[in-house]
Amino acid sequence: MNPRISAVVLTKNEERNLPDCLESLSWVDEIVVVDDESSDRTVEIAKNAGSRVVVQRMKSYPEQRALAVSYCSSDWVLWLDADERITPRLRGEIQTRLSMDANRYTAYYVLRQEFLLGRSVNYTDWGARYYWGKTYHLRLFRKDRWCFKPDQKVHERLEGEGPVGRLYHLLHHTNANPDLDTRFNKTVRYARLEAEMRYQCGFRVKWYDFIFRPLLGFFKSFVWFRGFMDGVNGLVIAWCNLITQVCICSYVYEKQEEMTGLEVRKREIQSLWRNS
Repeated sequence: MNPRISAVVLTKNEERNLPDCLESLSWVDEIVVVDDESSDRTVEIAKNAGSRVVVQRMKSYPEQRALAVSYCSSDWVLWLDADERITPRLRGEIQTRLSMDANRYTAYYVLRQEFLLGRSVNYTDWGARYYWGKTYHLRLFRKDRWCFKPDQKVHERLEGEGPVGRLYHLLHHTNANPDLDTRFNKTVRYARLEAEMRYQCGFRVKWYDFIFRPLLGFFKSFVWFRGFMDGVNGLVIAWCNLITQVCICSYVYEKQEEMTGLEVRKREIQSLWRNS
């Protein structure tokens, strides 16, 4: 008997991406969609597909994912983003491995292929570090052994225990934003979350960080990881990395100045109190 599988998907105005995502998950026993108060037809599409829908304003990605997992009735959980697709071969591999090795592993890494503007990305830092545009991500896990790290505000990670296996057929990440405006807006949003996380870990910026970090981000993606081999897509990704680093430095600097201002006002109040 095959173990039951629940799939979880987070959404925010994903009416364009969600139908294909849910179709690729039609074989699982349960789909839980947690929606961040979408203003389009996302919730309607999810309900029409038979998914269990929970509407919850986003506080953080780990909290939102953990909420979705709490609604799952199966022992095994598969988590996806709305712009990701389970390929038929990956579906068959998951079903076969769980039927044979359900007690051998507590989680599985899934091999993901990146796409941008309809074309596969084979280089840049999106994929060249691993298997020709394919990167491993921990996406299938037992919910009683693994959970999302609460302090990982962006690019969520799981923490847990037990042996971890690998799946070799592909999960497709389409990055199917309606336009490049949406792509850049997402880049800026993720940069703010990354900046908050780095600031809490003690990272502080100097004036030269605004020059060298963005240039290094562009160089690593376009030259070191051979993004130029992906043509214009490689250039777009490299520019996104440059913009990400500019935004991270800016947001951290903003936080530094905010805290400096608070310290100055605190000292002024203490001085007035002592002199009164």
